[in-house]
Amino acid sequence: PSQRNEMSLRGRYLIDRMKRFAEARNLKLPCPPYGDPSYWDGAYEKLGPDDEYEWGNVGLDDLMVHRYRGDTYAEDVGRYGYPRRRRKEGRAYHDGVEKGQDEGGWVETTFGDAIGVHPHEPADGEGGGGVSEVIPPPCPPASRVLMMGCGNSRLGEAMIHWGWSGPISQIDVSGKVVTDLSSRCPPEWVKSNRMEFVRDDACSLTAFEPKCAGAAFDKGLIDALFCADRNDLVRDVQRAVHRVLIPGGVWAFLSFSKPEFLLSATMEEKDGRAFGRGLWEDVQIRKMESILMYRFVKGNEDDEGIETGNGGSKKRDRGGGSRRWWQR
Repeated sequence: PSQRNEMSLRGRYLIDRMKRFAEARNLKLPCPPYGDPSYWDGAYEKLGPDDEYEWGNVGLDDLMVHRYRGDTYAEDVGRYGYPRRRRKEGRAYHDGVEKGQDEGGWVETTFGDAIGVHPHEPADGEGGGGVSEVIPPPCPPASRVLMMGCGNSRLGEAMIHWGWSGPISQIDVSGKVVTDLSSRCPPEWVKSNRMEFVRDDACSLTAFEPKCAGAAFDKGLIDALFCADRNDLVRDVQRAVHRVLIPGGVWAFLSFSKPEFLLSATMEEKDGRAFGRGLWEDVQIRKMESILMYRFVKGNEDDEGIETGNGGSKKRDRGGGSRRWWQR
């Protein structure tokens, strides 16, 4: 059964406004402990392999071809030194206008363009029957997509049906989720290196080597951490993702929170100092029909010595281990 989420941009805006009002008075609004890894096993305790929860009511069908505006929040990212003129995805920007914009300012694109990793094969329809059981050679890092905090969403599975060769790395801190997903998906997907199921903390990604993925995507993880006022964990996710992306790789996540609230949590330390200066070659916030996409492109600089706002790099070990599902 599919569970619905009724959050909206307007609803989240009101919540974020109330949070800011409360913080200014040293108050804290009640919120589940989303930043505690143990919370998530309990959250999925009564759910099974056939259950799914799509944060934002957004599935791959909504993302395969979609529209966005890239100019709405250009000034917000401009405060962090990202210019309004850029050249990404073959699109030119000049004076804040993006090539391909219609008269209303909207640009049509695909999910493959958005994450920088495209399908490699024709879509196979509903059954996934075209997936070979022959084990192919290891896939290049550029084709790996990390599904961060995947939960029981079917988005990663839909990517296989739409022709992505993967591996699609389904990552969640909850062992219950990893077990449910591994029993739900066809075993030939694992045998053919199309998909893997990894119990890991998105704040550290210790199961993954540096520069091993072409993209990381999330729709719900960052919103949950931000809602719980764990901005430190938002930055830990950013640091971990940057480490595992190849140069030119894309980190994209969907959120209902506007940049006036969320971008500072992502780009600044608590004391207001810039976080991770130089991590990203490009940052863009795309206003979609009902939600926002935050999109970060990794530059070509080496990961060593990344500036984190306190003069050095930082490693995090929150315990719990990082294991593929068959190693449990």
